[in-house]
Amino acid sequence: MSEEKPVHLAQHPQHGFASDQPYNTGIMVVGDTSPPPSQRTIVITGTPRGGTTMLAECLATLGLPMGIPVPPPVEQFNFEDLEFQKLLQMESPGEIDMPGLRALILSRNTDRAVWGFKLPMALNSLPVLEQELRNPQFILVFRDVVAVSSREVVSVGFDAMHAMRRALVWQERMLDFVENSRLRCLLISYEKALQFPDIALDLLISWCGLEVSGNVRDKARATMEANREPYLRAVSQIRKAAESI
Repeated sequence: MSEEKPVHLAQHPQHGFASDQPYNTGIMVVGDTSPPPSQRTIVITGTPRGGTTMLAECLATLGLPMGIPVPPPVEQFNFEDLEFQKLLQMESPGEIDMPGLRALILSRNTDRAVWGFKLPMALNSLPVLEQELRNPQFILVFRDVVAVSSREVVSVGFDAMHAMRRALVWQERMLDFVENSRLRCLLISYEKALQFPDIALDLLISWCGLEVSGNVRDKARATMEANREPYLRAVSQIRKAAESI
């Protein structure tokens, strides 16, 4: 295990930990809290069906280039970067097309000083991304495994117990990375982000080093909710298209 790193808990502005009624915001900043470098890459990952889409849409709305247009086409309603998906979509750590990965990263670095991508299955390649990305910062989203499992049952027909155990394995893999990584990591509870959206949003803005207007912040704030109509509509369209084949 690496040396112990500082862990900073985000506090509620009116109900901090020293108050009579302290609130748990469910957000941890692990490692360096100084302003990020001018060139950097932000990775959003977490278990599938675990809330990463909400965080990715929020950051894309704030203006972070995420490799897809905003609003996205229906087939990318989940804000996943298809180029990184092609290279890193694996359920366990495995062999990666390193020339392909390096070429993609170089292309993105050439185009943008600051960019990011969202991919749940990137959680199985975090040590590689730590080495290959330019000044990476990792946002790791955690969600109650019962909720994750329920979504897997509804979406793809998985066995509920298997889905819960698999989610726990993946969450432990993320924690192992955070514990041993030298890099900046932001751990966010999906449920708590829904409970305290303004705290989560403002911390995302500052931790990612973004500069946004009040109007843009308001648009991003609107994405911080569950079961948003555009998301449900896209899911319905994709299901109907699959059933018609």
